[in-house]
Amino acid sequence: MAKKGDNTIGASELAKQVMSGEIKNVYLFYGEEEYLKSFFTKSVLARIGASRESVTWFDGKVSPVDLSAALDVSPLLAEVTAVVVRDSGIFKGSSRTQDFSFLAELEGDSFAIFRETDVDRSNGNFKAVESAGMAIMCGEQPDSEITRLLARKAGSLGRQISTGAVAQLIRGKGRDLYMLVNEVDRLSFLVEEGGMIDENTVRSATELSPEARIYEFTDAVAEKKPEAAYEKYYSLLAEKEPPQRLLVSLAYHFRGLYNVAVLSEKGMNTAGMAAELKLQEFIVRKYLKQCKIYTRDALGDIVGFIADVDIRGKSGLMGAEDMVEVVISYVNSQ
Repeated sequence: MAKKGDNTIGASELAKQVMSGEIKNVYLFYGEEEYLKSFFTKSVLARIGASRESVTWFDGKVSPVDLSAALDVSPLLAEVTAVVVRDSGIFKGSSRTQDFSFLAELEGDSFAIFRETDVDRSNGNFKAVESAGMAIMCGEQPDSEITRLLARKAGSLGRQISTGAVAQLIRGKGRDLYMLVNEVDRLSFLVEEGGMIDENTVRSATELSPEARIYEFTDAVAEKKPEAAYEKYYSLLAEKEPPQRLLVSLAYHFRGLYNVAVLSEKGMNTAGMAAELKLQEFIVRKYLKQCKIYTRDALGDIVGFIADVDIRGKSGLMGAEDMVEVVISYVNSQ
């Protein structure tokens, strides 16, 4: 099956591949990113001049006989015949159970577009499409591409969106482009035309996941905003988040700050740090900003202090809720 990230390139480059060069008679868009598969399908249909009446849709399993018959039909008053097949499963498995080899010979004004989630690149049908047409992996997009896509969406609505707002949406809603685009659409109603969708807009109008609220808490601690940190801490406790989990989150956050500080002193760039530490680039950029509040030694002391507090808590020398409060106080003394 196609694995997340395999052969994945940015949506902008993918769009160039789809919309430039010679038109192919068969296309395969595969992977987990449904938004891109839908976008590229519509783009190809527009490029070949297919009208709604000239497109036949298949969902699920399709036989070679049915597909061939649909491609042979010449719709009334239409110049092209297009068939769109979604999740047929014909590109899975190491060998072909049905013969779709005729796709390699498709020509003229007949076009086939496949949208699949899982494929095997060794599958015979996959190889036939790859050699005769275009097979493109539509996988999870990097931060830069998500930012570009959401900025384009906001621009189409007469608004702007900040990189911080995009990062907040990714952190709170995940990386599914359909969900993110719909969220930008919804948030645009809260901002006047020409205005900016910023982090405050997202925070005030979007229901964030528990993980995102914990990130907000650790950010407040790291940025030495004690009032906000305590407010978010008590709110998380009211939502039944275990104090031990919040302490672990603080430990992870400050270890990240320390590691970024070390790599920054070595002259490593943001992309290099992200790869080295296996973090998203927007998180590294945030860490770099927060690192400026501390010396590297201070960050090392904080990491050690949190580890010591954790030991005291596990040994029963300190109450669970007190552990986090002590850390917040210690951080603000550095």
